[in-house]
Amino acid sequence: MKKIIQKAASIVANHLHVCIILMGCFSYQPVAGQDTSRAAYLQLNHEKINTETANAFNLFDADFYNNQLFLLSESHGYDKPHQIDALLFQQLNKKNGTRHYLAEIDFAQAWYINRYLNTGDEGLLKAIYQYWFDERMQWGCKAGFEKWKSLYTYNKTLPNGKKIIVLGLDNAQDLNMNKQLINELLAQANYKKGKNTMIDSLVVFESINLKKDSTKSFKKFCRRWAANIAEKETTYKKILGKNYFAFQYIINNIASRNGREQQIFQNFNTYYKEYNLADKKMYGFWGRFHAMQDSINSDVPFAAMLKKSELPLKNKIISMPVFCVESSSMLPTAYLPPMAQQKGTIFSKVSMVNDDSFVYTVNGIKTFRQYVAKNEVVLFKLNNSNSPYQKGLDMVASSSQFDKAFNWAGGKNLATTNYFQYAFVVSHSDWAAPYGDNTAK
Repeated sequence: MKKIIQKAASIVANHLHVCIILMGCFSYQPVAGQDTSRAAYLQLNHEKINTETANAFNLFDADFYNNQLFLLSESHGYDKPHQIDALLFQQLNKKNGTRHYLAEIDFAQAWYINRYLNTGDEGLLKAIYQYWFDERMQWGCKAGFEKWKSLYTYNKTLPNGKKIIVLGLDNAQDLNMNKQLINELLAQANYKKGKNTMIDSLVVFESINLKKDSTKSFKKFCRRWAANIAEKETTYKKILGKNYFAFQYIINNIASRNGREQQIFQNFNTYYKEYNLADKKMYGFWGRFHAMQDSINSDVPFAAMLKKSELPLKNKIISMPVFCVESSSMLPTAYLPPMAQQKGTIFSKVSMVNDDSFVYTVNGIKTFRQYVAKNEVVLFKLNNSNSPYQKGLDMVASSSQFDKAFNWAGGKNLATTNYFQYAFVVSHSDWAAPYGDNTAK
């Protein structure tokens, strides 16, 4: 992203707030004392969640389930949010039939996860997680991999017509996997060489690893290809048949010059029309920034774009961030200052980056902590009619003594419940252990 604030927001969303860890540790001061009115409210509006079994979720009333889009969010790198993710999605599926899972992944990755969920072919899932691990992404963790295995098991219990559908809303990530799927779609359409010059030109990239220097040239090629598809849409529809939508969607995403949030929003709108989602319940698991329902530091997240849109669901969105305290996070070792690195590793297990740490502090989190014992997960409802969180920006605003990128500010005249309506607070989560061999080569 070109804009400084967009870059900062992306860093926070992916929890790579690490370069200043341990710097100025001596100057850290604890947060101010808790607000008694807020504490009294939270006492009556919280529920302990056991991530190892089914839960009552008593805080979720009929109004909650009547919403259309449910967004769980996290700061990446922790183990426990992945367990909450699987648990919450299954709860929604059982209660209101939610089956569309909106993922922070690209079209090709979602395509192969869907195939995995229906076939059990773990090779498909392994390829995705190996890519994330190799690219030093926090998604490349064992917790995420095991979560999809649990959802595969759950999916087997669902009847045909009600099984899980994963929709990848993010920018094109793994270009090799996208190229693989393009070829697969052409093969399914029985494409014969000589019918289309642009399609035939794909052969130039067949033996090239798109993780390397050829990435720019492939994107440039896809921009010419996208223009050609737009110009000769009828021809491509005839060639691709039922695979046309997937084919052009992939090309257009690789070709896109949009900022990330704008592309995610555009992809959602594309799915919304193509898959007739107007009356469908949907759920997603995202980085915390993406699921905020209004502007952060004047930058507009995906959920806020939905909220400001003319889509019928704009007033039927529930956001639920996960906050971690006294927990350990998985962070790329290369991003850490030397004194915080675990030498000889690709990812380090870091216990100093939390939502109440000296790196940065989420305003108001101390009030929540008194209801969360060690190793507990607690759900809080923030949008009751008498909620003090309808004023002020506790749990939205954050501050850092070391890096302005972590100084989150909400909009004037807004409140916490304008951004999200529920929150999970986790104490002593383990790190999301790396998917692959963590030994640095």
